[in-house]
Amino acid sequence: MRYLFSLFVMEFILVFCSLLLLSCGTVRKIEIPIISSLGQSDEQKIVSILDTLERAIEEKKIKTAMRYISTDYRDEQGRDYNQLREVLQKLARDYRSIKITRATPEMHIEGNNAVVIDTFGTYAEPFDPVQGSPINLQGKVVINMRKEPEGWKIISWGSML
Repeated sequence: MRYLFSLFVMEFILVFCSLLLLSCGTVRKIEIPIISSLGQSDEQKIVSILDTLERAIEEKKIKTAMRYISTDYRDEQGRDYNQLREVLQKLARDYRSIKITRATPEMHIEGNNAVVIDTFGTYAEPFDPVQGSPINLQGKVVINMRKEPEGWKIISWGSML
């Protein structure tokens, strides 16, 4: 059971961390997505959202992270919005640190839908190395987003074969 849960957590982190952008340098600008997105292209808005999402996960601010996930979210494992939130909460409880790096994503936007192809690396250190394993993943994922009244939101993601 522990093995299956570890696989579930690692798979989730693989998928979720692909959504995240790592800011370069030691100083990070403070962004208020609603205000800072005025006058930006859809591509810039999506990158800004993914950057904010990445920081929220690294800082274990799950409520903030969930603002960028659609309530219609459903991933290839069948997880919905609430199940995703539970996985993120467990990740925040069980891991001391989470570090994510990403390449510049490729994206295709058509109307209110976007497909983002992302390459990433993630390292997470467990609080208890006896109970949990470190996570060290690299990969590529597809993130599907939709423009909703509140802005761009993630509706699904899945690993690339």
